Amino acid sequence: MYPGARLAPELAENSPLHGRVIFILASPESGAELVKHALGTVPGVTALPVATNLFSSGFDLMLDTWRASLYCDRVDGFIDLVDEQEFLWNVRRLADGLFAPAAPGGMSEQLIVEYSSAHIRFVRAIVTLYPDAHLLHVVRDGGEVAARLASPHRDLYAGGQDGPAPEDQLWRLPRIAAQQWVDDQNAIEEFADESNYFVARIERILADPAAFFGWLAERVGLEADTDAIEAAADAIGAGRWRLTTPPAGRPQALVNTLGGELLDRYDYEPTDVGEGRALLGRVELGYERFTDRGRQALLNLAARLSGLSARWEADAKGPG
Repeated sequence: MYPGARLAPELAENSPLHGRVIFILASPESGAELVKHALGTVPGVTALPVATNLFSSGFDLMLDTWRASLYCDRVDGFIDLVDEQEFLWNVRRLADGLFAPAAPGGMSEQLIVEYSSAHIRFVRAIVTLYPDAHLLHVVRDGGEVAARLASPHRDLYAGGQDGPAPEDQLWRLPRIAAQQWVDDQNAIEEFADESNYFVARIERILADPAAFFGWLAERVGLEADTDAIEAAADAIGAGRWRLTTPPAGRPQALVNTLGGELLDRYDYEPTDVGEGRALLGRVELGYERFTDRGRQALLNLAARLSGLSARWEADAKGPG
């Protein structure tokens, strides 16, 4: 179990990185890497070149050893060895030391930007040790994220598996991908009222990057002049880049059902996937059983597909 408190402000102020870390929190395929890279072009900012996974693979487990209740009356863990704030301060010092090599010339002035795709689910660990850090939540349309995550060939450019997913796993990918996007956004919702939490849609960032970087610089206390803001905007396309929208399919249908409220929260209009596909998504998730209306919707879809197939065959044959 975690400690019951966060690192005390008076201790956090003793950190050489007090108020100077920006954690970008986003699902994979959301565009967070682009934002991190562009921020790294601003003087006074260092963007870590690789994901650290410090909180998802290390400090979460360390904090969780604070208290361990066994099947007895005794409570074990670090709670028996050290004061709570002393424990948190020493873990924070360890984290600072691991970030130190990222700041060339010392850590007295540089802002450090970190992005690890799994960290969005470990915000509790981050704010426990870094209550003074800035949390930048980058969001992308859940249907688009799920479609990209569900690609069996994603490993070709994103790493991970050594080869394409086994055939018996392919059917599960869209559902897993849709659930991941929903779980990621829900995980950070608990911290959305923090004063150091900021959220931005990647679509708006790409549409007007200069406005975004100017807005962010003001909120994190970064003194960036017009030239620096324009350079960061250029690094992210200067408003010319647009995200490629995957075809609306099963991942979108599942996100529409699982994360309809989340799409609305972030001002996304759910992409229409058609009555038949929407029904199949709800049935797959157990939200709806096959009723007369459902069967009729599927029959209508089959009829439309059959008609399209017949027309394609006629066109292919041509006259005569």
